[in-house]
Amino acid sequence: MRVNYLERVYKGWGSGKLKAAVCEDEEALQLFLEKQVCECMEEAGINGSCEVFSSAEELLEKGNPFYDLYLLDIQLGQMTGMELAEKIREKDDHAVILFATNYKEMIRKAFQVSALDYLVKPLDGYAERNEEQNHPEKNGRAAPASESAKGKKEETERTFRWNEAAGAVAAGIAE
Repeated sequence: MRVNYLERVYKGWGSGKLKAAVCEDEEALQLFLEKQVCECMEEAGINGSCEVFSSAEELLEKGNPFYDLYLLDIQLGQMTGMELAEKIREKDDHAVILFATNYKEMIRKAFQVSALDYLVKPLDGYAERNEEQNHPEKNGRAAPASESAKGKKEETERTFRWNEAAGAVAAGIAE
């Protein structure tokens, strides 16, 4: 099903190079997302590039007018990622949009702008500052069994969503 979606999105796509844009206001997360996008492209054998922007305004002002993939934070500042996605859709119906958000209640709105998927922060592999929260046993405290199991389930779900979205993008481009 995800390949069919991307076949439709990339119908006529033939530039030979994937152009990705990450728009995230948190610097550490910018670097993490850029690295993840580049690693996924490399694993899939895709020639591509990834540009990083700190704000929606910066992406609109300095960025390429068309990217194949946008990874957007929802809460960016003056202009939200959702507003940015609406502006992207005014120019480009075919770009793949993924959202990264702390706000699960925003997920429904993400699909109103034809987003492929969303990632719930904190993202796996990134949240070193949440290490104590996610693994309190490493700090000499035992997590209650229910909290530990809940954390592992949420971590697995986030990993699955990221892998699913990245795989969908890679599969759509490789075909």
